Amino acid sequence: MVVTPELRAQILRLYLVEHWRVGTIARQLRLHRDTVRRVLAISSVLRAPAVATPRLIDQFVPFIKETLTKFPTLAASRLYVMLQERGYGGGSSHFRHMVAPMRPRPLAEAYLRLRRRPPETDQGTARFGRSPKWTPAQASAVLEVLDEIREWIWLSYGSQIQQALRQDRGVTTPAIPTNLADGDVPF
Repeated sequence: MVVTPELRAQILRLYLVEHWRVGTIARQLRLHRDTVRRVLAISSVLRAPAVATPRLIDQFVPFIKETLTKFPTLAASRLYVMLQERGYGGGSSHFRHMVAPMRPRPLAEAYLRLRRRPPETDQGTARFGRSPKWTPAQASAVLEVLDEIREWIWLSYGSQIQQALRQDRGVTTPAIPTNLADGDVPF
């Protein structure tokens, strides 16, 4: 995008006089942030990023890494107590957040990817007579017929199938007490 001198002057005024941030200028002028940054960088007025102040944990980082290398599953609470004994004065919840990225990650394991054979060579589908020349409409029609057959079988033999499964599994149905009055439900 070509930045006109008027637009460049407006960007510089909003940045230097109004103290707007780059994102605010970009949003209000309907420009990309990188365009605003480029104009500010060419004009040599872009502020330097803030210098990171030292953290309380910085002096203990070598000890933390060494301890976690020896004991990778050591709880952060135990490590926190160890550091407090060595002079650490920060809070425990912040400490956990600082320690988490320092933990050594387990090595990745290689796994063999299993690939299925194409359907026309698969032994499981060959015995059902699937034709690789079926259209999606034909396959859908077969599914509908199979669904109707399954429903007919269940309606005709469902109770007998359930009873046979109970017998195979050794499940007995509890007897209903005979001393209940008519219409009483046993539960």
